[in-house]
Amino acid sequence: MVAKSDPRLAFRAVLDSTIALAVWLQIELAEPWQPWLADIRSRLGNIMRADALGEPLACQAIVGLSDEDLHRLSHQPLRYLDHDHLVPEASHGRDAALLNLLRTKVRETETVAAQVFITRSFEVLRPGHFCRR
Repeated sequence: MVAKSDPRLAFRAVLDSTIALAVWLQIELAEPWQPWLADIRSRLGNIMRADALGEPLACQAIVGLSDEDLHRLSHQPLRYLDHDHLVPEASHGRDAALLNLLRTKVRETETVAAQVFITRSFEVLRPGHFCRR
């Protein structure tokens, strides 16, 4: 349990709203996205659990892709996906717009986590929040 003024509660609040968005998108988006959304929602829930219980976070793949795989894809899409980073626009359609909402919410959650768990001198305060191999 943490005090209402504890920065970890702000992290959990942002994480909770990210989980809610992932669940909403599970309802809104078609079947091809379901495995991705289920794994993302599960990963977010496991992060919440690890933080609340003070447990280490186990590694978890998203549609069979490891953390390293996802990092490579997101940082070098041209090399691995044959297109560069996309700037979403209306012509990409509803699904792309909804998925972009989730992408930005995850990014917001990540930055709040960094503010709470990483000092300005790059010391990680809760190393257990990162998956252990």
